[in-house]
Amino acid sequence: MRIALFGGSFDPPHLGHLTVANVVLDQKIVDEVWFVPCANHPFTKYMSPAKNRLDMLKLLSKKHPIYTYELEKNTPSYSLETLEHAVQEFPHHSFVWLIGSDQVGVFHKWYRYEELLKKFTVLVYPRENHPVDALLPGMQAVKNCPIISVSSTEIRSAVHNHQSIEKFVTKEIAEYIKKNNLYV
Repeated sequence: MRIALFGGSFDPPHLGHLTVANVVLDQKIVDEVWFVPCANHPFTKYMSPAKNRLDMLKLLSKKHPIYTYELEKNTPSYSLETLEHAVQEFPHHSFVWLIGSDQVGVFHKWYRYEELLKKFTVLVYPRENHPVDALLPGMQAVKNCPIISVSSTEIRSAVHNHQSIEKFVTKEIAEYIKKNNLYV
């Protein structure tokens, strides 16, 4: 099986994340998409507790597995190491990494990015205001798909400003955010 590992902070996971996973699956680019929530962001970005982000990912979709390797190791999360670990743990599968086009411009800052691109394909999904161009060798654009315009940052800001987020997240995630006083 060919599996796309879709890494991120997922703080919160939203319908855009779900669309990306579903499109890549529907286009038969891969056989499965596994969400990979990071424990510690390598660029020292603040994130909600891992438990909350994992709980919300579970609410997002029953269709896509969640690969918790990065949460379990509890050190900075590096995509290359996660991919290499997945290959060791599941040698009968092949793996690719899935990113949004907003990451292309900063990909050169990723840990051992050149090695990652030599060993693995990186699928690039288009995000609003981040065209899928100037891809590095080893990157493959996802084509003929809806462009994702929502971001977790916008959702956190909306919650903080007491605005509705129901068009961006599932009802269950909206309720979870409210119940757990996240992003206030």
